[in-house]
Amino acid sequence: MTPDFNRLKTKKDRRIGQKSVNLIRDPGHVDVNVSVLYVSHSVIPLEDTEQVVQKLALAAARANEQSSITGALIFTGRAFAQYLEGDAADVGPLLQRIRADTRHEDMIILMQAAKARRRFAGWSLAYNGLSPLVTAIVERARLSSAAGSDRGVRSLISFMERFSVRPITQQSFGRRLSASAN
Repeated sequence: MTPDFNRLKTKKDRRIGQKSVNLIRDPGHVDVNVSVLYVSHSVIPLEDTEQVVQKLALAAARANEQSSITGALIFTGRAFAQYLEGDAADVGPLLQRIRADTRHEDMIILMQAAKARRRFAGWSLAYNGLSPLVTAIVERARLSSAAGSDRGVRSLISFMERFSVRPITQQSFGRRLSASAN
């Protein structure tokens, strides 16, 4: 049974129902228990967003590597969308820490599922930098989920998969997991 991650709330929740980076690859560990997609609104001051989110993405990629969590992050400048996958025992506590993070608010879980195979098995965190042009995709997922449809959510996940396969790389951070395994 998939844990109900919607129950992981903090007091600040009001639950309602460009530089790219070379992404960190993980060639192993393909079995997974759960996957979760959430969206939230950024409260990072606009003048600080790119620098703050770059640091956040680097820290998250390193932490995910330690916990064998994989996934993707999109930041539009106003909203976050993140897909996480891994063992339920690792994903649950991570979601609690994410909910408590003061850099965003109004976190909504759009999708959670038990999974046998990872969508982002190769990435501890797929992140391509600030992406204001995908705002419509993120908002469509939020609205379709609120309306009881999964169409927008599926579209957002599909977009995340496409951008994680062929990143546009101008700058890189972190290290390749496959290189460290050799």
